[in-house]
Amino acid sequence: MFVEPNFALPDFLTKDPNENKLDSLDKILSHDGVVVIFGGTNKGKTFLLLYIYAIFLAKQEDKQFSDIVFYIDALKTALNSKSKIIQALCQVYIDNDLGTSFESKLKQSIHDGNALIIIDNLSSMNEVSKETLLNFMEVFSSCKFITSSSNICELEVYTELSSRKKLNGAGTSIRGIKKEKYSTNYFKMEKFNNDKKYRWSI
Repeated sequence: MFVEPNFALPDFLTKDPNENKLDSLDKILSHDGVVVIFGGTNKGKTFLLLYIYAIFLAKQEDKQFSDIVFYIDALKTALNSKSKIIQALCQVYIDNDLGTSFESKLKQSIHDGNALIIIDNLSSMNEVSKETLLNFMEVFSSCKFITSSSNICELEVYTELSSRKKLNGAGTSIRGIKKEKYSTNYFKMEKFNNDKKYRWSI
């Protein structure tokens, strides 16, 4: 079961009247540009990104291909060149039995701006890889990007992002689940565990 967390502007942005307030999942998904989701350890950043990934995969199963969704965990993948980034994005879809034509269509969706690219653990990247990724985002700025970052270095990450105006960057922070929602979520997860079922519930 998914329970939408509370979103709020990072503290360093609260005094900026021009900052886009991404205080709901719908606003995050509708933002044209790059969204960085900040949060502390075990606040649910990765779970949220995987949930968004699952939503769009479900749409693709229903033949809704307005945006092809891609997911990368930067903590587990080397992203130090444009070609490696594209290879990592496409890898989950590639099946040797399908040949290369499908791969070319995936790459074309990125070039055409018909892609939602989800990148987890942006703040874990070294400076070279992060610079490469930001350059990649600029080249393919017509795509949508949703990323996650630790709140420990949120100012540094946001400053790097906002310095590239072409990216239309915006930031939001996960502030946990409301108390009344949390009890409902716990009950549902307890039921899943008793039934020995582990599944996405969208």
